[in-house]
Amino acid sequence: MTKLSEERISGKKNFIFVRPFAVENAPPEVGKLTSGKFFAQLESQDFFSGRDGKTYSFDFYMGQPCPTGYTCYYITGSVMDFEYQTGCCGNDGVEARTNIKFWNDITKTPLFEISEWNNEIFEPEDTSRLDAMEMLAEDTAQTLVDALLKELSRN
Repeated sequence: MTKLSEERISGKKNFIFVRPFAVENAPPEVGKLTSGKFFAQLESQDFFSGRDGKTYSFDFYMGQPCPTGYTCYYITGSVMDFEYQTGCCGNDGVEARTNIKFWNDITKTPLFEISEWNNEIFEPEDTSRLDAMEMLAEDTAQTLVDALLKELSRN
């Protein structure tokens, strides 16, 4: 977690727009799966209580622009350094480094960045390459959502 700005999230209703994840050195499927699972998990989080007793209400939107006249935030993400490895002892693995940046739509400056490295180990006879990517995307999305909501609760 890297703080890029001291700006705080404020207001009773926060519109947060999620952009599809970009990929660098990773198959496009990994970016699509991670984006989809990240957004699906965010949609299931309607309210999040902060330490100060305030309840923040977040509305998350995928791939839409911020409406004119509103203060909005947006999240951009990328999946980097993906590896699919054939291991020893009958186990294979997938791993990737992923990051998201949380931006203020008015100032166009990132407030914070979260970077995560995740991996999954599996038995190749029971798991296809696509299944392995899906397991990695699910775990990565959950890790990123947890870190994002923890950071948003501090504001």
